[in-house]
Parts: sequence; structure tokens; C-alpha cells
Amino acid sequence: MSSNRSKALLESGLDGIAYKLRDARTVWLGYSGGLDSTVLLYLMNRVGCKVKALHVNHQLSMNANFWEQHCRRFAQSMGLEFVAERVKVFAQGSGLESAARDKRYQVFDQYVGQDDVLLLAHHADDQLETLIYRIMRGTGLKGLAGIVAQRPLRSCALDSGRLLRPLLPVSRRAILEYARDHKLDWVSDESNAQTTFDRNYIRSKVVPHLAQRWPDAAEQAASTAHLVASSIALLNEYAAADLAACDQRVERMGESLCLQQLMSYSQARKRHVLRCWVEHCGFSMPSQAQLMQLDLLISAKDDAQPELQWGQCVFHRFQGRLYMHSPIPEQSKRALAWRGEGEIDLPLGKLKLRGQGRGLKPGSYAIQFRQVGERCKPAGRAHSQTLKKLFQEYKLEPWLRDYVPILYLQGEIAAVGDLFICEGFVCDQGWQQSWLIE
Repeated sequence: MSSNRSKALLESGLDGIAYKLRDARTVWLGYSGGLDSTVLLYLMNRVGCKVKALHVNHQLSMNANFWEQHCRRFAQSMGLEFVAERVKVFAQGSGLESAARDKRYQVFDQYVGQDDVLLLAHHADDQLETLIYRIMRGTGLKGLAGIVAQRPLRSCALDSGRLLRPLLPVSRRAILEYARDHKLDWVSDESNAQTTFDRNYIRSKVVPHLAQRWPDAAEQAASTAHLVASSIALLNEYAAADLAACDQRVERMGESLCLQQLMSYSQARKRHVLRCWVEHCGFSMPSQAQLMQLDLLISAKDDAQPELQWGQCVFHRFQGRLYMHSPIPEQSKRALAWRGEGEIDLPLGKLKLRGQGRGLKPGSYAIQFRQVGERCKPAGRAHSQTLKKLFQEYKLEPWLRDYVPILYLQGEIAAVGDLFICEGFVCDQGWQQSWLIE
């Protein structure tokens, strides 16, 4: 490939980058010191973008500190700010590669704030390796979309910065030629030669054979992934409309959907809606096996109260709706005192004073949690009822009933969360409280 061709490819990767960065407060660049991030750092400096180079030292190689020093010198030689963060990586069940990636993104989360942009140097060959890797592991449509060109750094976080990959359409071959033409120096990670790592095996043993037969394999893979991503975006638009038709609600804890509407969809349509819902709420995408378990929960008898949990995602059925929320933390439900402070931490959520008006009489209350057989009388009623009956009447979700704060005055129930105030404890200049679960 001619040097003019490689330069044109790289410059095409930066087309429109100034427009995408125009509102960025800070532009960070993930800089490992390797070939790809070195070229991207050099290119961004050439086009006049003063990025901040962010280096993560994983401390996994005896050369790690040398690489950090090299990166610092190169960034500072161009007058760019350089930040290095050292982390400790411990291999978990998903392996060393995955653990290192998790640590790296934790550092990115730490530095890249709202209105910031993070640039990463993934290229077309990375896309090809990713697609092969995912196909070998088994993947769905989203997996076939490969590495995305841009996304929020933190899913479902309102304060998230943006992640951009401007070199994704460009091959490693073009990047290497550009680096040689401009006499750039970069470091090489010796672990890349270890084919015990899946991605390294694909890079060194599989991709060269593909490229020998199909020289444009990387570019074609990048193009295919882009087309799949476009198809997914269209499907997600339909799924968003389906979710709205399911009366998607934000609940006291988590969200819920109308089961009747959800069950009216075909199996494929229903599963896509559920995937989009789970992802929208910030949880990991469910596997086929997990979706099959969810099908069983959805089709359970009306009087059943099944529960399904995978990872940080919990599902329930209640009152004709499907609920999804984070797991409830295991904490002791000890008695607390409340005298109308702005807010007080509870085993689950907070009790917060939201204002004054017709509400609970001011006083010194004890906060406890339900006991078997307790009774009380909501204001305006002729007779008392058990808490069990009242929870059913007020449609409080069963999995929250052990955690609702019950306010006592001299041993008598005065109020139950923000559901109701009891007879004899209401006044015109009282406290108006809310039970909030974040």
C-alpha cells in the first residue's frame, strides 16, 4: 500500500472528528504506548486537537514502568498533558485479559467525566478479531455488530462521557505504514505473542491466513459490523415502541411492564423487547438460557410469586406486571429514631422529609419493620386491619414489605412509609415524608 493511500485512510478516519469534539470539555486519549494509540495521539496533535493522554499501567510486565516512561516522554514532546494510573490486576473467572480490561475501564470512568470525550485507537483488524472471537463463543445479533464506533462510556449514566473510536474503519496495515513513514516510536507488549490468550491466537494464527486469501478481510469485517449495527438500531426503534405499548413504568424500585401486552408479542419479538429493556436499565445482556428461564416466570400462574435472579438483575411477577430491579442488599433491620430530620438512611433506601402541610404530627418516632400479625387503622377508617391486608390493598410489592419503614410513637403504629398515616396522627401542619429507593 502506498504511503499516500495509508495517509488518506487515516485521515478519513478523522473526518468529522472536530465536529464531534466541538462541545467536549476535555478530550482524553487512551494511550498504551503501542502502535495504534501512538499513531492516534500523533494524528490528533497534527490536526490541532490538544488531547490529554491517559495511560493505564497494569503492572503485569517487567517492562510496564518503562512503557509508562516512554509514553510520558512522547506525549510531553508534543506539549500534551500526560496522566498515568497504576492498577493491580487479579485474574478472575473470566481470565486475565478480561480483568485487565475491567481495571482499564475503571480508570477511564474515574477520569472521563460528563461532557468529556475518550478516544480509543481500535481499528478494522481489532473488529475482525472481535467478530471471530464472538462467533466462536456463540453470539447474537448485537455481538455481530462488533466494536461500536461511539457510545456513552457508562451505559445508562446521565453523567457519562462519550467514547469514540475514529480509526475503526482503518486497517492495521495502514496504521503501521503511517507510523513508519513518520518515523514514530512505539512499544511492543511481549504478552501479545502468547497464543494461550484467545485474542492473541486469533491475531497471530487465524487472521494472517484470512488476510492471505482475502486481503481486505479486516475492512470487510468492519463494513459488515457497521451494517449489522444499523440493523440493530432499527430493531431497537421498534423495541422502544413496543416497550411504550407495554406501559413501561419506573417503580419505587426498578421498572415494570404490562404482562398482557408483552405476552401478545411473538416469541422473537418478546425476547428482543426484553433484551432492550434489560440493557436500558443498565444490566448485562441476558443469554438464551436466561431468557428461557424468564419465559417460565412470565408464564407462571397468576397467583404465583416466582423470582428469578441473574447477576445484578432480579425479576418478579405481581399484579399482572413484570418487575425488574437490582438485588435487595442483606442488611440488619435494626430500630432507628426519627425526629423529622431531612433524611435518614434505612436498610433499603431512605426516609426523606419532602415538605410540610397536612401530614404526620411532628414528634419523636421509632422506625421499625413489620412483625407478624400487627394491625393499625389508616386515618378516616372505622376499623383497624392487619398490615398484611393493608399491603395488599395498597399494592405494595411483596419483596418490599419486610423493608417498608413503620413509624411508632409510644408503641403504637403512627404511619407506614409513605403509604398512609394512622388515625390520630394527622395534623394540618405535619410532616410529609417519602420512602425513596435509589
